[in-house]
Amino acid sequence: MIDEITDRVPGTAYKVELRGLHGDRVVAEAFKERLLRREPRKLEKEAYFLSGLHKTDVPENSVLVFV
Repeated sequence: MIDEITDRVPGTAYKVELRGLHGDRVVAEAFKERLLRREPRKLEKEAYFLSGLHKTDVPENSVLVFV
């Protein structure tokens, strides 16, 4: 989940890098999820599905960077 609203399209693959606090880096494909489709107002956050990764593969306190 990120704390912003973007123009990225749900269902489209985006190349991302997860950067951990200790220099850990993991490259993945991220797909924007559709949150609360029936909600008429814009949400303040977006969520992304990281294809091929298990939650244990994500470095602790990592930051999602689109490349």
